[in-house]
Amino acid sequence: MILSKPSSLAVHAALFSGVFWGCQAPIQGPELAHQQLRQQGPTLLDALDREVLLRGVNAGGRSKFLPFHPFAFAESNAPLQADAPPFEEALEIYLDQAQSWGVNVLRVPFTWEALEPVRGEYDAVFLERYARILEAAGERNIRTIVDFHQDVFARTYCGDGFPLWAAPDPYEPVEHSECHDWFLGYFSGPSRLAFDRFWAGEDGLMEAFEAMWQHMAARTWGIPGVIGYEVINEPGPGTADPSQWGPEVLSPFYERMTDAIRTVAPDALIVFDTTGLEGVEGSTAMTRPQREGLLFAPHYYAPSVFVTQTWVPGSSDTVSGIHAWAGKGEAWDLPVLLGEFGIQQHNAGAADYLRAQYEAMDESGMHATLWEYSTTEDDWNEEGMSITGPGGHEFGQVEALVRAYPSAVAGALNGWRWNPDTLEGQLDLLAKAGGITEIAVPTRLFPEGLSVEAQGARWTHDEVAGLLFVRWAHDGPATLRLGPARP
Repeated sequence: MILSKPSSLAVHAALFSGVFWGCQAPIQGPELAHQQLRQQGPTLLDALDREVLLRGVNAGGRSKFLPFHPFAFAESNAPLQADAPPFEEALEIYLDQAQSWGVNVLRVPFTWEALEPVRGEYDAVFLERYARILEAAGERNIRTIVDFHQDVFARTYCGDGFPLWAAPDPYEPVEHSECHDWFLGYFSGPSRLAFDRFWAGEDGLMEAFEAMWQHMAARTWGIPGVIGYEVINEPGPGTADPSQWGPEVLSPFYERMTDAIRTVAPDALIVFDTTGLEGVEGSTAMTRPQREGLLFAPHYYAPSVFVTQTWVPGSSDTVSGIHAWAGKGEAWDLPVLLGEFGIQQHNAGAADYLRAQYEAMDESGMHATLWEYSTTEDDWNEEGMSITGPGGHEFGQVEALVRAYPSAVAGALNGWRWNPDTLEGQLDLLAKAGGITEIAVPTRLFPEGLSVEAQGARWTHDEVAGLLFVRWAHDGPATLRLGPARP
């Protein structure tokens, strides 16, 4: 059956037990009491107990340094941004583009330096702009994860994240153009001593960190679409032995921070990460934090690509780390979000590399946020990993990002297969009678509408939202196939 391109939201077709129902009222997306998610074993469930699959992007690497946002805006008074539109207009453009890709989640980095540049003094202007990003995403039905982002501790060490007052030495921040090898700071240099000082709680830093997080959560919890808080991005062990530090320091730290954040946000997911090096290795020494309501969010950058910045098709490490993290989630009985993965935009094979990784994530039902989405002329440490350039110009990685996927399943997801060449997908599930399953079908992929096959089901294609709503009349095994409309 063919769903033709509509001029407005309408019922295109419905098939119930093999019979066409041409006069049925359109199926609407269900009203949710809230957008929050809860962890149940290895799955994330929404307010209707539907299995949710999160697929999105990080917003973005440009948030790591002044003015600490992923897009240019006029009020920033920053170099290269003077001719940009006002903040609200720039935000609308930024999120409209993300919405066009069909994403349903943003991992939104912030730095402690931006929030508390002077000890004991929070920057209200920054916080309100940050909260507005979360609010505007929620208005577009895009969920958000609040991510405290740091790399090698602070700008003092070619990194980002911690405020300069938290560093133990008087070094001045360096220019990003001088920081091509910033990652080496995890292995040598003064940033390791800064981490030692933090983990030891010297100078009241641990208490200040807790207070910072509670301040952030107090402002942002309750914003529609905010689902959780990522305690720290790629924590560094300092000079400690990682094999001991992981279980003895990092895991208890996540337990402590879970308790601290939940004094303000009792129902929030607490998102936790491994170290940057483990994000290349695809393994971790840490143990599962002894709390519930958790989302495990490791990273994976294939070692061969990370070192050479070149992908060779068929490389054995393209998806090995993804499978390893999926196994860790099974062992810990937790859902897994691949919080970061990506490739430099100059790589000719970028889209194919990411397609292979998405296929591996489809196989395991893994959640994912691609690194990263910034639209400015300047680039943090000249990483070259944004999927867009100035003005939102799209690079090849976007071809892999824009794909159909089951965003909310009424019942149990058994499998999803997507062919990016033919734009055909197959959903297998244990259907829940009367429940509404939602499949993201980005409009740019299906300009002429959809072809849908699903026995015992009715459906509506909302082309404006880029969603397919499906309702089965029976409990039990079910299959749906979709693709471009056929002439």
